[in-house]
Amino acid sequence: MQIIDPHLHLIALGEGDYDWLKPLQPPAWPDKAQLNRDYLEADLKLPPPLELAGFVHIEAGFDNAAPWRELEWLQRHCRRPYRSIAFADLSRTDFAEVLTRLRRYPSLAGIRHILDHRAAALLSLKPVAAALEHLWAEQLIFEAQLAGTDNEGVEQLCRRMDALPDLRVCIGHGGFPPPGPEHGAVWQTNLGRLAQFPGCAIKCSGWEMVERRWRPEWAERVVRILVELFGIERVMLASNFPVSELGIGYGALWQWYGSLSGFSSAEREALCYANAQRWYGFDQTGTNVWDRRPRRE
Repeated sequence: MQIIDPHLHLIALGEGDYDWLKPLQPPAWPDKAQLNRDYLEADLKLPPPLELAGFVHIEAGFDNAAPWRELEWLQRHCRRPYRSIAFADLSRTDFAEVLTRLRRYPSLAGIRHILDHRAAALLSLKPVAAALEHLWAEQLIFEAQLAGTDNEGVEQLCRRMDALPDLRVCIGHGGFPPPGPEHGAVWQTNLGRLAQFPGCAIKCSGWEMVERRWRPEWAERVVRILVELFGIERVMLASNFPVSELGIGYGALWQWYGSLSGFSSAEREALCYANAQRWYGFDQTGTNVWDRRPRRE
């Protein structure tokens, strides 16, 4: 079974900054030191019959002052088909110039600026609205990381998508579903609001970001809820490697995804491969070619 992993990070400590991995920098995870080493393409190992056909690299804090350096490093080191989501500060007034420089790298599929608890404040800023309009014009993806329980953040994101109906937004880590019944209804209601926008997709990943010892039955229930809300065509299964290693090994995670019951073989292929292939612009031969449509006027 072929897989495209649409959410992972590679780390080269000797080349990048990775401030978030330093002990005195957030996040203040007690187990963060376990990640303080190189994670390279060769570490992406899957047991047969699973085969990694490609991946989407999500910015990992290589150099947030010069985010194109990370894309340059990927271009020199990656051998499998891949796409990249770069960092760019949406609130910068020179966002367009940064984006122009990032567009020199053919792997670029979109931009991530982690929203988290600042989602509502950031998305309400005029420079951020202008930056999202640039992404819309360039037909690039905005990777949105925020909690589905954040009512104000979700409201602001809906406003941005309502203003730019063709903006492609991908919600990361399933919108951080609550591990128990508390706030679960709020999360599901807000994800349902986001799902109403046809340009919005979601990735099921980052289970360990909610609970290190996450329960498979909880995660499976989340996958089923998201498929019901977004439809099978706009849901992707992903890893969040190497952070996912704090909860489960890379190969074991994908074996678990492959064992999810109640999905047909075609649906499982969509969740594990075809949706990511289409959403992130892998061409039909699996090479790193972005099928760019004509830009909007």
